Amino acid sequence: RVRVAELEEKWSDSLRQKEAAEQELKIVRAELEETKHHLQESAVWHSARVHGRRTTRALLALPQETQEVTFGSQGLVDHDAIMVSEFLINNLMIVSCDLSCNAIGPQGATALAQGLVNNRVLTSLNLKDNVVGPEGCKKLATMLAGNRVIERLNLMGCGVGDEGCMAL
Repeated sequence: RVRVAELEEKWSDSLRQKEAAEQELKIVRAELEETKHHLQESAVWHSARVHGRRTTRALLALPQETQEVTFGSQGLVDHDAIMVSEFLINNLMIVSCDLSCNAIGPQGATALAQGLVNNRVLTSLNLKDNVVGPEGCKKLATMLAGNRVIERLNLMGCGVGDEGCMAL
C-alpha cells in the first residue's frame, strides 16, 4: 500500500509538472506570436522608410497651408500609405486625402487607420479602387468608431466584401 501511495503521489506530481509545462508553453507561444507580429510590423515600417522616399519627398514639398492631398493613380502601395499616415499624424491642416486608384492593401489601410484614430482635422479619405480587402476595412471601421470627424470614406472597388461591409 505504501508503494501504491508513493506511485500515486509521483503520478500527481508528474501531472502537476505537465500542466505547469503546458501553461509555460502557452505563455512562450503567445510571446513568440507577439514578437513575430512586432517584427513583421517593424519590417513594414522599415520598408516604408526605405522605399517611401518618393512619397515622402512629395509630402514634404507640399505648401504648409495645403488642405488637400491628392495621390490618385500614383502607383502607391502599403509603404507609401504608411508614409502618408505618418504625415497625417503630424499635420493639422489636411482636411481631404485622395489615395484612389493605387495598390494600397490591408497593411496600408491599417497604418492609415492607426494614424487617423486621433486625427481631428481630416474629414474625407478616398481609398477608391485600392486592394484594402476585408481586413483593412475592419481596421478602418475600428478607427471610425473613435474618430467622429471623418465624414466621407470611399472604399468603392476595394474588395471589402460582406465581412468588411458588416464591420462598417
